[in-house]
Amino acid sequence: MKQTAKQQQRVQLKRRRRQLTVQQKTAFDRQIAQRLQTLDAFRAASVVFIYLATAAEISTRALIEHCLAEHKTLLVPRLTDGKMIATRFTGWDTLKKGPLGILTPQSNTAYPGTIDISITPGLSFSTDGRRLGYGKGYYDRWFSTHPRVTRIALGYECLLHDAIPRQAHDVLMEVIVTEQRLIIPT
Repeated sequence: MKQTAKQQQRVQLKRRRRQLTVQQKTAFDRQIAQRLQTLDAFRAASVVFIYLATAAEISTRALIEHCLAEHKTLLVPRLTDGKMIATRFTGWDTLKKGPLGILTPQSNTAYPGTIDISITPGLSFSTDGRRLGYGKGYYDRWFSTHPRVTRIALGYECLLHDAIPRQAHDVLMEVIVTEQRLIIPT
């Protein structure tokens, strides 16, 4: 079976991401978290939807702890019935490994209120807001049902790529935060 352009890019970008040393990754993750915390949309948000990072992804633990300390309503993803929902974060000790090996809450209850921002994972992003995710489409489908949420992506500068193919269903990011800068696509 022939790989698509997106599948080929995913393989290359995962390889490049694995080349980061533990020290680089730790420093970059800290810088990204600090840079995000300076963003007005993040500071003003009272309801935050944030991913629970795998070991390979940009860590969100410090951001989650910051949101809790700021008394923000914190939501995390849960996969259920083939879709992603935002459920309340009720503590690290209530999470279990989900179907993709990602920590996940046990609640199947989607948050019913307005969500201010989504902190979104991805393998790569372009400076015009395109996102290369992991190929399942969970975030694009979720964004299509939550069009007013501010979409903020976390990415490593070395993985930015301006040749990300875009399909009609792909949702653009509004802010991309790297260890070096904030990117506001125009």
